[in-house]
Amino acid sequence: MTLPLLLCALIALTSGLHFGRRFAQAHAAGGNLALPALAHGVIVTPLMILTVVLDPTTAGLLWMAVATTALGGLTFGALRPVREVTPAVVLAPQRLADTPHPAQHPAQPGAQHAAQPGAQHAAQPGAQHAAQHSAA
Repeated sequence: MTLPLLLCALIALTSGLHFGRRFAQAHAAGGNLALPALAHGVIVTPLMILTVVLDPTTAGLLWMAVATTALGGLTFGALRPVREVTPAVVLAPQRLADTPHPAQHPAQPGAQHAAQPGAQHAAQPGAQHAAQHSAA
């Protein structure tokens, strides 16, 4: 078997495993089963034609090896168990209960202003304006 024929067989195997998995997922979801099989056929048909053209043997039967590899890949891909995909969980660092909040840390200059009375109203835009109109 030459390198191009080996590549044809490996591409057929990879395609079979991929679309076999898609076939199993469609079967589990109750979807259309023909789409993964047709997509695999679209990829494997030119590979088999290329194998017939490039076959150096006198018998010319290497296309059967590629066809067997393609069907075996599709079968094994469909029989592989379908794993449920769980979304990735992003873990943020958790603050310990005994550590102070950054606004309460005395080394930060913003913490001194937040501790002064009336600083909360000054931090909110329009709070003094609303206080003036409510008093009037």
